[in-house]
Amino acid sequence: MKKIKRRIVRIAFVAEIMLVSFYYFFGSHGLQALRALSSSNKELLSAIEILEQETNALKHELAEWKTDTFYKEKQAREKLQLAYANEDIYFLPS
Repeated sequence: MKKIKRRIVRIAFVAEIMLVSFYYFFGSHGLQALRALSSSNKELLSAIEILEQETNALKHELAEWKTDTFYKEKQAREKLQLAYANEDIYFLPS
């Protein structure tokens, strides 16, 4: 009778260890989930870095608009195709 109880306890213990190991590796908070979250975190950090660079570039452009009159004229000529009253504009095929 003792041998049967011991065997049942051992089997239950091994089964418990297997279940805990399974959940440790494959559970919703397991190693695989943590790795997926880590890679997602890295992607988001790189996206944030790219957006910060774009924000800095736009801040620089805004500062140029506020301070540099030559920059304003250049943008008006290039993007809006504006000219002075006595100027002729020629478009060249690209």
